[in-house]
Amino acid sequence: MTVLVRYDPYDECDQFVEQVLAAGRAPRRIPIDAIRRGAAVEMSCELPGVEPDSIDVHVDGDVLAIRAERVLTAVAEDEVLELERAQGCFARDVALGADLDGAQVATHYEGGVLRITIPLVDAVAA
Repeated sequence: MTVLVRYDPYDECDQFVEQVLAAGRAPRRIPIDAIRRGAAVEMSCELPGVEPDSIDVHVDGDVLAIRAERVLTAVAEDEVLELERAQGCFARDVALGADLDGAQVATHYEGGVLRITIPLVDAVAA
């Protein structure tokens, strides 16, 4: 049974090259853990410091798209001494397998972690 689309080892290399060539202009990739738990797949996405209003999760066909933005809160009088935390847009597209029901996606954001639950089609039909 396919839950998420198979792992492609070259995908990470492609993402790395895109980030290097974009020199910070491209959206950063959101780290994700995906676990099959019972009759659903649960995904945990790291988005620390992101305002909930800036998070967009939607399904287009068989692709789950996640977008978010973190902006620097410095004002004109501030002297920025160090910027190590990534700012700007974060994104991730996840190809869903045919056995996942993209129309029933549920989300919850707390403590900098976005949790996405996607039920299996068989579980929805039962």
